[in-house]
Amino acid sequence: MPLKVPVIAFTDDKGERIEFTPRVAAIGLQYPVGRVLPLLYPPGKPHEARVATRRSRVIPIFFAVTFGLAFAVTGVFALATTWP
Repeated sequence: MPLKVPVIAFTDDKGERIEFTPRVAAIGLQYPVGRVLPLLYPPGKPHEARVATRRSRVIPIFFAVTFGLAFAVTGVFALATTWP
């Protein structure tokens, strides 16, 4: 069974029509034609747009919290072992 990949189109702030297909085709991206989707892209770079799924918003937070905790635990451990 062939995988269907949506073509997403929008107009940026300058009035330019932007079209793209998601980088990762997934079952969760089967939207009906004409559906309005939330998009994310860096300011001034609409060609880097992507669909704002829950995963695309949660994963960066997860990694930031994980690495922050790792550094905090390492710092506390270093202080606890070297504190006079």
